Amino acid sequence: MVLAVAVILGLVGFLVYRFNFVKEDMTNDTVSKYLVCNGTGVGKYVLLGDDKNVDYEARVIFLDDKIYRVNFVVSKRFSNEESTSIFTTKLGAAYNDYMGGYDIPKKLIINTVTNVDNIGKMVISIEGGKFTDEMAPLVMLDSIMTQSGADEVQEYYEKNGFTCSVDEQDMVLSE
Repeated sequence: MVLAVAVILGLVGFLVYRFNFVKEDMTNDTVSKYLVCNGTGVGKYVLLGDDKNVDYEARVIFLDDKIYRVNFVVSKRFSNEESTSIFTTKLGAAYNDYMGGYDIPKKLIINTVTNVDNIGKMVISIEGGKFTDEMAPLVMLDSIMTQSGADEVQEYYEKNGFTCSVDEQDMVLSE
């Protein structure tokens, strides 16, 4: 009886060890950079033309100096709800025309258009592995930037009138 209890306790201890500690042996250490760039009226944006009163924010996460995710925000404040609604309608239509012109499947990009508190806003979100040369202009980048690292992307945005900051941190990602 004592031997059976010892075997059961040993088995439970082994399973606890296996589930809690073996997972950590299967992780990869990786360096991430979080690039945030802001600009207002920074030039021609493929979707809007020459509107100089538009705010832009690019948030790009890099893992091991490769693009992991891009979130790009286009927004503009208005004095009334009607103007805000017109802006977001035009912005959504321009986005759809752009996507159709490049034959990019919409399932590769998450697009959200809102108009809250007289701020018209569109957020474009692209996973890094799905980020192609055709999509780069959607986030105000040249197509060659899809394979660029954080330093090159930051330099590109800054040359185009953005103010950028970078946060670097170590991350541990599970397999």
